[in-house]
Amino acid sequence: NDWLPVTDFLEKPVDFDLLLAKISSIVHLNRNQRPGLKSTVAIEGILDRGKTEEKLFDALLKAHETGTSLSILVIEIDNFTRLCSLLSHSAHDQILEHFGLRLKYAAGDAQFIGFLGGAQFAAIITGDEFAARFTSRILLQDLSQPLPVCEDRITVAAKIGTATFPQDGADAGTLLHNATFALLQAKETSAGLSCFVAEQKQQIQHEAE
Repeated sequence: NDWLPVTDFLEKPVDFDLLLAKISSIVHLNRNQRPGLKSTVAIEGILDRGKTEEKLFDALLKAHETGTSLSILVIEIDNFTRLCSLLSHSAHDQILEHFGLRLKYAAGDAQFIGFLGGAQFAAIITGDEFAARFTSRILLQDLSQPLPVCEDRITVAAKIGTATFPQDGADAGTLLHNATFALLQAKETSAGLSCFVAEQKQQIQHEAE
């Protein structure tokens, strides 16, 4: 695996909180570059997981330097495995491709869109949790429109979990983890959307102990 460089990208004097956040991101990204996360599906204009994590890393550096909020939306096609089992073998890639392209155009203001693997995508936007919630609602509506798959048109549902820098995490690994946690909560709601709430995560973890 290629390690991201950690030298010569900090301004002096050194901000040690920022340095620790960057090191944490680098460690997380390299630990998660596993073969199982890769996909043969290539969607025009959408980054693969490795590039998505690198771009998120860079976007967080800029957000930290400028003092702006940044939100990550993790979007998943609901019941993807079951849906594919009901259609032909070629439906798997077709659904991902058409869903990804629909997402790309629906999230026109996003900094970038990435494919995380499985049935999950990520959209990175400039803005706080309110902007994340607003954008997510628009996406849920647009992504519910029928997709052309296997010479037919099928309707899929999406679920979205969001997390926002800086309050939900100072590094890429933490933000992605918390957005994925919010996605799990979104799957339990009829609205299909959940923004990360630290207290909620702590309560669930406490109940599991």
